[in-house]
Amino acid sequence: MFKEWWQSLVSAKNIFPVEQGGKPAIHQENQIPLLQVENLSLAYGKRVILENVSFEVHAGEFWFLLGSNGMGKTSFLNCLLGLIPAQHGAYHLHPVLRSRARIGFVPQQCSFNPSLATSVREFVSLGLVGIETHKTEREAALNFALQQLNLTAFAQRNYWSLSGGQQQRVRVARALVRRPYFLLMDEPTNGLDLAVQSALLEDFSFPNSVSQPLS
Repeated sequence: MFKEWWQSLVSAKNIFPVEQGGKPAIHQENQIPLLQVENLSLAYGKRVILENVSFEVHAGEFWFLLGSNGMGKTSFLNCLLGLIPAQHGAYHLHPVLRSRARIGFVPQQCSFNPSLATSVREFVSLGLVGIETHKTEREAALNFALQQLNLTAFAQRNYWSLSGGQQQRVRVARALVRRPYFLLMDEPTNGLDLAVQSALLEDFSFPNSVSQPLS
């Protein structure tokens, strides 16, 4: 049963328009995959949760991990983020991703304390924690992320006063603020109604439609 979700991996690079000017969103002259997974297994103690997973992700592709709860989807993402080690096998990130500074991540849940008033702009700026930037670059990145998720008008609003769909857009903006080459999302549409899900999925197409060479 540990193989259920990865046997259902879906490469969905044609679901959204990901080409611009006849070239893939992130130039693919360099054919090194963004991610290469080779016979990867994960375990907590003696409990194996993933076994012998292998696949590749290339620039311009959308991938979906399908499977029931407890099948290791979140653990796999945590492994890619360097939070848990592999039991066997390995994964390889493109050289520009190895520091993980250009990887964006949208978690399944936000454990932020709701009693602490936090503006949308402040929340999005947390995506830059650990990245050295000049003030002008920081402001440009924040404005970029807010604009792409149509959140500019909400910049000074309290994050906790927003609807569930709006909060999720803010969490996506927090991931986009570092201009990621590789975006990981853990059940990003969970708990949202169909209309909000559809709008959010359209937002996900934007990062893949901006040409940025890997260098």
